[in-house]
Amino acid sequence: PDGRTVAFVADSALRPDSVVQAERDSIARLPYDRARDNAERNEVDVYVQQVAGCPAPPAEPAPVALADSAAPAAPCQPRKLMTLTGVESELAWAPDGRSIAFLWRPARARSTTLATADVATGRVRDLLGNVAWEPENFAWVNDRLLAVTAQVGGRTAMFRLGSGGGGAREVLGGRRRMSGFSFDRDRNAVAYVSTSMTRPAELYVATTEGTNERKVTSFNDALLREVAMSDAERFTYASVGDLTVEGWLMRPFGYDSTRKYPLVLYIHGGPHSAYGENWFDEFQNLAGAGMMVLFTNPRGSTGYGGKFTYATRGRWGMEDFQDLMKAVDLAAARPDVDSARMGVTGGSYGGFMTAWI
Repeated sequence: PDGRTVAFVADSALRPDSVVQAERDSIARLPYDRARDNAERNEVDVYVQQVAGCPAPPAEPAPVALADSAAPAAPCQPRKLMTLTGVESELAWAPDGRSIAFLWRPARARSTTLATADVATGRVRDLLGNVAWEPENFAWVNDRLLAVTAQVGGRTAMFRLGSGGGGAREVLGGRRRMSGFSFDRDRNAVAYVSTSMTRPAELYVATTEGTNERKVTSFNDALLREVAMSDAERFTYASVGDLTVEGWLMRPFGYDSTRKYPLVLYIHGGPHSAYGENWFDEFQNLAGAGMMVLFTNPRGSTGYGGKFTYATRGRWGMEDFQDLMKAVDLAAARPDVDSARMGVTGGSYGGFMTAWI
């Protein structure tokens, strides 16, 4: 923040990008090996380097000597702040310049967390521990407080979190999805896009305390006066391995509890993505045509932690298939579902799973 030092992420040994990419390309050609591919390894590290008062680099820069975090670096040379397994990204200086916050994924199949590092000592503090969600974006509110956004299952929330840890407090949330968070210069206000099951996206603003929320656009108000949108019933169920799975059932327009309706199972792509509490035209089209729409987030989905997301590695169409079928069984048992008229569709990975079914 004082303009004298820059922080950056680079290869753990400061190797040229071409060397790192060649190594990755070679590994990518190997057959899948769970133990090797899931092993914890040090991919990149965080460095700091003085920039104020440093001479211009020569036309042909000399190889950079790697500075170990335990020893002070020479002036104007990069100093490794700490050595961590996995990948660090999205660096952000605290306003006082004494620490740096960053996203940290310790290994490919583990959850991303939010951490800070002391610039003087390299001491790392994990701010989230074993929460069930993973941070997506964050910003310093002041020297001791951060605002953190995350996908929490099928919804989005914004939390306030102390830089010393101690638990996250949800300040914006509910049954909706939010994105595009942008903070004002003084970190007193935040702007974001919000959408829910029955409302297409609009722009909102609120304080970083989560108060005084206000919708500032009305792009879809005229549409909503003309077209009815169907809501969806959220539910959870126990699947194989006693794993809890989240799902939704959208009723058709003009729903009558005394009638039976055809049902369509929708399967999301990825498989590392998720359905959730947002407006989706394809669901509304089917509901408007008189169909029940069933959609779930089986294992392999994001928003439930790394263990859940990567449970399908090397096991496509196995337990995740059973997650889907258990939801279908629950829906087919309902008196308002015509179990003789059921269809299945999806996008990307959902296409693979549709063919599998």
